[in-house]
Amino acid sequence: MIVVPGGFSWRDKTYPSLSAIALAITGTSWNGPRFFGLRGGKSGMEAPVAKPPVEKDPPRPSTRGSVRSIGAAAAGNTPQGREEAWR
Repeated sequence: MIVVPGGFSWRDKTYPSLSAIALAITGTSWNGPRFFGLRGGKSGMEAPVAKPPVEKDPPRPSTRGSVRSIGAAAAGNTPQGREEAWR
């Protein structure tokens, strides 16, 4: 599409407005500037905008399965066994 005196040229034909070109493309009435993404609103013809990546904190080491918790589980259910596993 090229801007020319008297309108816009698209496929070797001059149209008086962007709305006229949108009508020729879709066969239905559209707001031309909105259809071509020159004004706010959704036209369905706009390319999706990529969102910037979200910076996250580095992962923290897991406390599950630590030596202490494994030792406590292996020591048995007695209070003395659990107490010795934590030393």
